[in-house]
Amino acid sequence: RWLLVGLLPDNLGLVLFAQLLHAATFGIYHAVAIQLIHTYFTGQHQGKGQALYSSISFGLGGAIGSLYAGYSWEYLGPSSPFLIAAGISLAGAYVVLRYVEDSPSTSARMQQEPAQ
Repeated sequence: RWLLVGLLPDNLGLVLFAQLLHAATFGIYHAVAIQLIHTYFTGQHQGKGQALYSSISFGLGGAIGSLYAGYSWEYLGPSSPFLIAAGISLAGAYVVLRYVEDSPSTSARMQQEPAQ
């Protein structure tokens, strides 16, 4: 979606499609992040995990991302923040595929739950 917006901003149909992708991918990302918090922060620590998630991803991450997006827009051009975001997303996908494994508790819970 970042590539569509960065490379084809004049194509309304593709930008609308990219926005739908944004809604879907953000929703999936948020659901997975909350599941990870639920898995790794148990009991009374779940609130702390959610606070860390919100403050780091939306607070600190949003501030740093906005700052550098503004600099890249100004000095590298309007497509650059979107292309950089696409690269960061690709790097994140690589890290997840390479280094993140299912936790035993999550795998066991998913196998016990009936498919809906």
